Amino acid sequence: MTNSYTIKDLSQLTHIKPHTLRVWEQRYGMMKPERTDTNIRIYTKDDLKYLLNVSILYDNGFKISKIARMTNTELSEEVTRLSLQSVPFTTHVSGLVMAMVELNEDQFEKILSTVILSFGLEETMIKVMFPFLQHVGILWLTNTINPAQEHFISNLIRQKANCCHRWAYQSA
Repeated sequence: MTNSYTIKDLSQLTHIKPHTLRVWEQRYGMMKPERTDTNIRIYTKDDLKYLLNVSILYDNGFKISKIARMTNTELSEEVTRLSLQSVPFTTHVSGLVMAMVELNEDQFEKILSTVILSFGLEETMIKVMFPFLQHVGILWLTNTINPAQEHFISNLIRQKANCCHRWAYQSA
């Protein structure tokens, strides 16, 4: 499951409907998935990362025609630029999903720390972490993520919670 994804998996991870993904493939040539013998689309981890970036830009008002013309480097740079601005909380949740899929601890830490510094711990928990954990639960139940990804993210959250608890205790 970690190296290949179905269109249903991509849809659950990116919140982009399968029909929309198919249209984007045909109209803009955004992805060229492999096909099984029964003609089922199979996407790679790189396709998933690409679509997570696309969904972040699309959710932040970028036109799909403009996104489709961007190189992977331009796409990543634009997402990074957005992450440094005040963006909707769903963008941060998508970033955390990408960090989980990639098993990228630095990216997870950077996103979470930035949001906590910008909005405080309580708002971060309510508007980012709870929706993220709900999303992880759905991904887990639908076998879209694997045990390594779930354990990875659970341990990072536990470490962050312990760190915040110690800080709060020392500050009191």
